[in-house]
Amino acid sequence: MLMANVWLFVIITVSVAAAASSSEESESGSNSLSVRGLWQWLAPHTPPVPPFFTGDRRPEGLDTGTEIQQKLPNDPPSTPPYFVSLFDPAKNIAIYSAYKVTPTQAAGIGTYGRGAVNGNWRNPTGVAGVDAVYKKAITTDGQPLSRGHMNPSGINTFDTNFMKATFTLTNAAPQFETSNSGPWQKFEGRIRQYAQTTCGSNARRGTLYLLTGTSTIGLAPGPVQDTTIPLPYPGTNFNGVNLVTPRAVWTAGCCVWMEPGKIFGNWWKSARAASFAVMSNNQNNKALLHQTEMSATQLEQLLTAPTKPRVNLFPGDANCRNLGNNIILPYSIKEPQEHYIRLC
Repeated sequence: MLMANVWLFVIITVSVAAAASSSEESESGSNSLSVRGLWQWLAPHTPPVPPFFTGDRRPEGLDTGTEIQQKLPNDPPSTPPYFVSLFDPAKNIAIYSAYKVTPTQAAGIGTYGRGAVNGNWRNPTGVAGVDAVYKKAITTDGQPLSRGHMNPSGINTFDTNFMKATFTLTNAAPQFETSNSGPWQKFEGRIRQYAQTTCGSNARRGTLYLLTGTSTIGLAPGPVQDTTIPLPYPGTNFNGVNLVTPRAVWTAGCCVWMEPGKIFGNWWKSARAASFAVMSNNQNNKALLHQTEMSATQLEQLLTAPTKPRVNLFPGDANCRNLGNNIILPYSIKEPQEHYIRLC
């Protein structure tokens, strides 16, 4: 009887805490904050996860690397990270960056222009020559490459520190201008628009979780995996400094929000999600880009290497991988819709 009363007390405490924190839930897109806090209290040795992943779980099945909590060089030690990147120190490129846009941040997108920050790129810690390698590939070798943001500065235009934080080469990979300044840039604009006018709107108050990364696997129309397409730039070592140009780039996003329940209303909200994904080859020839919109699970299939475990981009929230929650991002008024291949 005593044990039953203890568990009844725990359940009531969690329920009341969840209801009391409804305003905070709107920012995070989850009513499980109190439950997670209770679990962390019960299991204090669980390693902390940066708050940029749905359900506090990192993607599974991708390449391994060094996780970097992205901060500015002069930030006090207590400064929380602006986003996180999984960095491959052997290739000196990002495997992915994980970032998010809360409702408050979404409302401020566009507050600052590109000129609000100097845009000077920072080398990875301990590898001073990476930026020089980019310059050699672009200037000396004449490659129309760019330092391609994973977490783009444009979606962070609500705060100049967030913008500055993106200019680190641990958040970048060599990306051809054909993609970076073309269809890829346009899709980034659609993500910004969706974050501001739909996911983070006053009507929804959702948080948009985003993953942008690189892949050694390309794609052919279908889309299907293509590992035979030549690497877009064969140079990989420059005076002892490695820099590998990826075959493809990709983004997956999931908007998470809460809606009042049908029975208990705001006292017991239901979790909702809407997700999208896109992948593009990284090539100088526009005809070889094959940029394709798809569902998160379709992207996972394309990113899963043969004989490797299945990639799971959102293991912390099954709603993000539900095909019924897949969406096509709205086009801006000025953007021609025929610019993209749509698979979903």
